[in-house]
Amino acid sequence: MKKTLKVIVRCILFICVLAVVLGKTASVVGRKESYSKYADYYDRPEEFDVLFFGTSHVLRGVFPMELWNDYGIVSYNMSNNAETLAESYWVLRNTLDYSSPELVVIDLYKISMNEKIGRDEETGELFKEYLHDYMDALPMSWTKLQAIWDLLPPGDRMEFLFDFSLYHERWSLLGKEDFDPVKSPEKGAEGYAEIVSTTGPVELATDVRNEENTLGKYYLEKMIELCQKKGIEVLLTCIPYGGITEEDREWINSGYTIAEKYGISYANMLEEEELINYSIDCSDSNSHLNVSGGRKVTEYLGAYMTEHYEIPDRRNQKNCAEWFADYQNYMEEKLHLLSAEADIYKYLLLLNDQSMSCCCYIRAGSRIYDDQLAIELLHNTGSDKRLEEARIKNEDYLVLFDNYTGQVYEFVGDETFERNVQFGLFEYDTDENGEKQLHIEFSKDNYLTDSTERPSDLHVLVFNNANGEMVDKARFIMAESMTRKEIKMQAD
Repeated sequence: MKKTLKVIVRCILFICVLAVVLGKTASVVGRKESYSKYADYYDRPEEFDVLFFGTSHVLRGVFPMELWNDYGIVSYNMSNNAETLAESYWVLRNTLDYSSPELVVIDLYKISMNEKIGRDEETGELFKEYLHDYMDALPMSWTKLQAIWDLLPPGDRMEFLFDFSLYHERWSLLGKEDFDPVKSPEKGAEGYAEIVSTTGPVELATDVRNEENTLGKYYLEKMIELCQKKGIEVLLTCIPYGGITEEDREWINSGYTIAEKYGISYANMLEEEELINYSIDCSDSNSHLNVSGGRKVTEYLGAYMTEHYEIPDRRNQKNCAEWFADYQNYMEEKLHLLSAEADIYKYLLLLNDQSMSCCCYIRAGSRIYDDQLAIELLHNTGSDKRLEEARIKNEDYLVLFDNYTGQVYEFVGDETFERNVQFGLFEYDTDENGEKQLHIEFSKDNYLTDSTERPSDLHVLVFNNANGEMVDKARFIMAESMTRKEIKMQAD
């Protein structure tokens, strides 16, 4: 009897050790996208007051760190690429095992879907890779098991139950990041700086609705009912995107019917005509916003949630002190991306950011005056009024977008400027040789100095609103394309 018991105990210990070893091995060889996106959520799930669910429209269109900095809203972007509402339901179910948010925000892009998981249009294969982006980081639980059984056919379940079966051949691909994975600083979001000009939505009255029952609507209602059962408020949204047809709008309008049925709000941003500039705010022609469009949507949602819900501002609460450090990391990443960007169009797009201020100078005769996209992106940076005047006159133009105070200072031709602002004393005038010069805080450096190359078409100085420091300086020269050059400073 004792011998049999020893054998049983040894077998159990062996199985436990094997499970631990395989678990550790699986964590090393597995893809790290899921960990990077969700690590911050699982580290402190009880903190979050607002959670966002949906497809890549939400992924690229809602930035929790901006909501924190501007409104003190503690939120997480739980969305995933190509996520159906059936998948969103199970993401929500699993999420609520860990946290009890004040508000859940659900985007309706996939409301017309009649499949639980999307498919590749060319191959017909299930988008399992995107489901892995969520499932891989999710700890095993009864809820996760139910999700796998509901969403997937029997032959596709094993790789989600035991992902080592999928990733065990990744040994040759392992790198440093597999042993020390990096957490995303964006709290689940992903900003993109691509620019594609596209068309806005066709006009359609909100009472023209497609009331057909779909699997998407079925799971959406299950999400709403689950939240209401737990006392969680729900906000439905439709984040704008390019190329929206009349049929699309009929499906989108059906969200009003569901909102009325459950007594909840629907923030249909397609009805906000001035919100998105479809010529510069999209990263592709028929689906996603870029970082500029996403910041506009985020600002809209921040104002909407503050007005319609009792979401606390936690910037003065001790238990949220880590968020200031998180925001600093996020800001450093934004500044790194800006300083590394050589494409003038993407650079100007990234300047549409209320956490930064910038000073832009265009020399008389600059080729940038003939570049419609660059001009439109400069307009997008702030509420400038005299750029067109300078362009028509073909004269020097300097603008300071002071987002710290909300002021815009513009100067055309030989106009001068001397004033103390958040970033120091600005002195802008013309020297004895007729050359423009800009000095900041009594510095001998002229920030408009060119090298021996052909004169620059655009000079840019960027400042961090939080401390007033200059964080980037660059000049661009247009030949066949705009080329970034670092500003070369004069010796003192």
